[in-house]
Amino acid sequence: MAKSKPLTANFVKNITIAGKYYDGGGLGLFLRVDQGGYKRWVQRVRIDGKQSDLGLGAPPLVTLSEARQKAIENKRQILSGINPMYSKPKNVKKMLFSEAVQGKFEQRRSEFKSNKHAKQWLTSLERYVLPKLGKIPVEEISKEHILSVLLPIWATKTPTAKKIQQRIESILNWAKVMGHYAGENPASWRNNLKELLPNPSKLTSAIQFPAIQQKDVSRWWQDLTLRDRAGSLALQLLALIGCRSGDIRQMKWSQLDLIDRKSWVIPAKEMKASEFDYVTPLTNQMLNILARIDRDKSTDLVFCNSKGGQLSDMVFSAIMRRIHEADMRKGGEGYLDIRSGRPAVPHGLRSTFKVWSAESGFDDKMSEIQLAHSVGSETYRAYHRTDLFERRRHMMEQYSEFITGQEKQ
Repeated sequence: MAKSKPLTANFVKNITIAGKYYDGGGLGLFLRVDQGGYKRWVQRVRIDGKQSDLGLGAPPLVTLSEARQKAIENKRQILSGINPMYSKPKNVKKMLFSEAVQGKFEQRRSEFKSNKHAKQWLTSLERYVLPKLGKIPVEEISKEHILSVLLPIWATKTPTAKKIQQRIESILNWAKVMGHYAGENPASWRNNLKELLPNPSKLTSAIQFPAIQQKDVSRWWQDLTLRDRAGSLALQLLALIGCRSGDIRQMKWSQLDLIDRKSWVIPAKEMKASEFDYVTPLTNQMLNILARIDRDKSTDLVFCNSKGGQLSDMVFSAIMRRIHEADMRKGGEGYLDIRSGRPAVPHGLRSTFKVWSAESGFDDKMSEIQLAHSVGSETYRAYHRTDLFERRRHMMEQYSEFITGQEKQ
């Protein structure tokens, strides 16, 4: 029910508690505050006997007095038989989708965990979306436009495509709240794109990264250790730890405790979708590899290229491809995934570890933590990040023996 007491500019500026705060005057105007503190103006009206909510923009871009003025103009139009949802002011520049991207990005800027995550958010849109939608006014974007972006990558790059869909949806929601278009969001998933695109979870589960078979692991390791360059050492460490390749490429000496706890700690802000630091024990085999690295004093990176920057992710792929091809030339079988028959790739090393841990009888939650996957409730994860550390050390010592061919029979 609308409040009789009008809002004040000071109240609008300072209120952070989620809820609806009605203005007086019978205009149906209220300030909506979301759980995250985001505010927007809404006017509740009746048009042709049907209740509708009109977005009038958001503070501080739209002040209280400006929101009231917009609400008054909408009321006048309704009394004159004009539907304000479809009435556009004259000489008002239409917002392009590229402008909406920047607007949403600025609104979200403080929510990103790091500059890296902010850049990733923008980069995916610049690569896949802006070339097709950037110059189109948001009010003209249709479901067909959205599908033209998503369909080419939905089956082949499903996780990326789903993130892009969610980002487009949030951008258009922002533009709608800011008053740049009315009607349904063409990028919404529920009761919309969900009915037109395959279930992403089923597609993702079908995409498996080719992994080295258990019977081939120690043979592959011997081939790998014949190569003594930085990329080979980095790939050895990647295989032994089971982390993501990007984490190895960004590994820093300052994150390593090589003497006391013998551990590697990656801050949560540098991890993929994690609220906790990633802590992994360093086995004797891992420490031996680190001891062989010629440290470059000009950088904190453990592995770096000739210019002191990060190794390219393609380095790992190239090494694995060459090892596979060299084995084939010798008359061997190469290193093929048991299901797909395709040559193993770096990310498949995580699957190799997962299969080994399951077949060796280790607790599933323990291997999931080692892989930096989210396990159980927030309380569970916070507790077990430390509680399973030594147990994971034992597990990884055994995995080191298995992968290097030193496993006791």
